[in-house]
Amino acid sequence: MAYSIHVLFAQRLCYYEGEFDYECLGVMSEGEMSENPGYLESLRKKHLEGDEFVAAEIIEVKVDRSDIDDRLMPARKPVMGVIGESGAES
Repeated sequence: MAYSIHVLFAQRLCYYEGEFDYECLGVMSEGEMSENPGYLESLRKKHLEGDEFVAAEIIEVKVDRSDIDDRLMPARKPVMGVIGESGAES
């Protein structure tokens, strides 16, 4: 199942090519976006009002929810071992 993450990426004003890489100024999960849908947009506008950033966009990134589950709550798997010299497994 896909899970959406919304990322506010921005590019600082550069005085020469490659001076700054993209920056992530904010991130919200799909649940946070449904509770406060205007937050990232207001943050984007705020950063563009100054002269520090030349571009800022909210980009939706879709990830597999099971991949997040695997990282946050890994399954406990038994570890097999040998007891004593008889070679009996436990």
